[in-house]
Amino acid sequence: MNSLVSISLAGATPVPAPAMQAPDRRALEAYASWLHMERRLLCLELWPHMGVDAEKYIWADNAGHDWHFRGEGDWRDLPQPSSRAARVLDLVRVDWKDPRYGNISPRDNGLRPALPDNWPASDDPIFAAIEAHKHIHERLAKEVSKHSELEQEIPLEKRQSEVNPWEDEFIVETDDPRWIASERALLKAFDAEIEAACALCEIRPKTRPGLMALLNYALTHDKDGHGWPRALESGDSRNITRSWHHFLIENVTVALTLGLGEV
Repeated sequence: MNSLVSISLAGATPVPAPAMQAPDRRALEAYASWLHMERRLLCLELWPHMGVDAEKYIWADNAGHDWHFRGEGDWRDLPQPSSRAARVLDLVRVDWKDPRYGNISPRDNGLRPALPDNWPASDDPIFAAIEAHKHIHERLAKEVSKHSELEQEIPLEKRQSEVNPWEDEFIVETDDPRWIASERALLKAFDAEIEAACALCEIRPKTRPGLMALLNYALTHDKDGHGWPRALESGDSRNITRSWHHFLIENVTVALTLGLGEV
């Protein structure tokens, strides 16, 4: 498939979330685990006669629920769980900095994998394809940024060269070498990003979590309506040209027809 184009918390009142440094990832993972077990044990304490069914407790219509959802605004405008994770863990004396649980840098780079650590192992290849596209897209964004900086820095007469997928290279030897290199790097990055996007339409999800991850990524990656290629060739005997979303739907249809595993 080739492209044609391309610490008192109980009484706290929610307020708009302030800008803050990214929290330590170890605290967030430990907090997620602690909250899971805390809720499980609390439900068993409330309804011991129900056993594991106690966890089916509906958590709405009380002050705890309304602290998060007040019927106005957007929950994303309120302090996120990450803003209080470390404080809660420190309050209950969870030593989330213990090096036994990962001797990593306390600085969080902000990256979030498709699956968290300790997730049940899966042989679904779609997860690797999603991660590959993320990294390639990040490299493309860096090349675009670098290219824009050079446009501002290099005089127009020193950046006449042009490299694009539709025509042969047009290189002016007297151009600034940085401009020529950036033109070539940018085309290479665009091609790599398109190939990675095509792979998401060609690699069949084998599990339900994999299919859900693919569909979620297809939505969340496209932030401006231009996140995916608009015209791709099928590369088979049909010889058709369609949008990336068309081929994605084909892939999903095949996956559902052949059947999915749970893990």
